[in-house]
Amino acid sequence: MTLVNSDIDSKSNNVFQFDVESYLDPVRGDTFVFEGIESLPDFRIERVFWVQTVSEWVARGNHANKRTDEILVAVSGGLTVAVTDVDGTVERFILNQPNQGLYVEHGQFIEMTNFSNDCILLVLANQKYDVSENVTGLRAYTEWIKPNHPL
Repeated sequence: MTLVNSDIDSKSNNVFQFDVESYLDPVRGDTFVFEGIESLPDFRIERVFWVQTVSEWVARGNHANKRTDEILVAVSGGLTVAVTDVDGTVERFILNQPNQGLYVEHGQFIEMTNFSNDCILLVLANQKYDVSENVTGLRAYTEWIKPNHPL
């Protein structure tokens, strides 16, 4: 898998888009494969979940993970992902192709909006779910980040 140039170039290695290996066949159908990510050799999938049937006006996420890294792929439809880093810089990514993934390292605040009616968002995580490792809300994130990453 290779990195993709997004419309908005990522300012760090904490968040970046990449190509998902794909095999396209108009007769037999398309296949998309995760067999390790060259730039993330230590990413081990511990949890997989997907989100669907989100109303277009609803925002999802609105949190940061303290220890969990995630890969997001819109396997159908599309959405906008806004990521706020420890310096307060916000980057927006549009996910609308099943052959593009977005890697989000732990410690980044994420909010997902503009879900299309047919959006199915697949999320691969390197940790099992633990609600205590979530920092919910931008204000709580700002307070949490100060002692851990002084601005």
